[in-house]
Amino acid sequence: MSGYRKEDDNSRAAATVLAGTFTAIYETNSNPASLPTCGGERKLTPGVPASLLVTCSISTRKGQGNPVTGLEIYPRSVKVMRPWKGWNPTPPKREALRGLSKKAQARLWFIVRNAFPELISQICLTYHESNPDGRQIKKHLKRFLKLLMEKYPCGYLWVLEFQRRGFPHFHLCLTLPFDTPGLHQFMARTWNRIAEPESEKHLIWHAHKKNFFEWSEKGYLSKYLDKANQKKAPEGFEGLGRMWGASAGLVPEPVKVEGIIEKAAVRAMFKHHESKRKGSKYCKMARTSEKCFMLPDSAIVARRLVLGEVK
Repeated sequence: MSGYRKEDDNSRAAATVLAGTFTAIYETNSNPASLPTCGGERKLTPGVPASLLVTCSISTRKGQGNPVTGLEIYPRSVKVMRPWKGWNPTPPKREALRGLSKKAQARLWFIVRNAFPELISQICLTYHESNPDGRQIKKHLKRFLKLLMEKYPCGYLWVLEFQRRGFPHFHLCLTLPFDTPGLHQFMARTWNRIAEPESEKHLIWHAHKKNFFEWSEKGYLSKYLDKANQKKAPEGFEGLGRMWGASAGLVPEPVKVEGIIEKAAVRAMFKHHESKRKGSKYCKMARTSEKCFMLPDSAIVARRLVLGEVK
């Protein structure tokens, strides 16, 4: 699994330049004979690989006790691990959901960006005449997904939204191409049979070619996640439950790296993260945070500099 995307060509070029610098530093740190003689001899800690010994880590500066002690590398994102020993607040009591929270949006964004295989098609499943409650629409969706997986096994992601008139609908993204033979007609007939079997207009609308199309990650994030008004459940809507869900295994298990990370690799990942978020007041939070931190787009740098991949 490579986890790379077409739009990461510029990142590959930047990572290639950084790899040369990192290699030189890596060889210096790995070979005690290549170290300068001034300042005394370099001491090796028994049982610790020489490549993991760093003299001045970017994350262990004086007054900043937050060393990077490991990484979790996903297809697009990297989780920077730090040994947080501070106070952890008690989670608040969970209440009934009334919409898509900020944390839920962040988790959804993570799933979308790190899905492997990628999500490449989308269909909208809606209601025309009936307006069932939350429990009923979840039963409809569960039955639909079961039949879909039996006929066309694939990965999926669904998001619940509401129209202006208060009727619910689902955006369903799949890892199958939108031109898969028979897929569109099968989903249209199946959803019509489950949701509104007596409505012919319902079937015609879902079978229209514009309702099942090629999916774009950037278009989805900018168009759908920003529609906050459609993420709030209308008054009187009961049994809402979760606002989104994904198939098991849509995001693969991360590659885990344990041990102190070389300062050149850490600095390269942070700089790549900051370059993607220029102008944001939170762009340098990854450097100063004492807790674990997720870098959404730095996996390509970590794979080159830490894992040694050359793709």
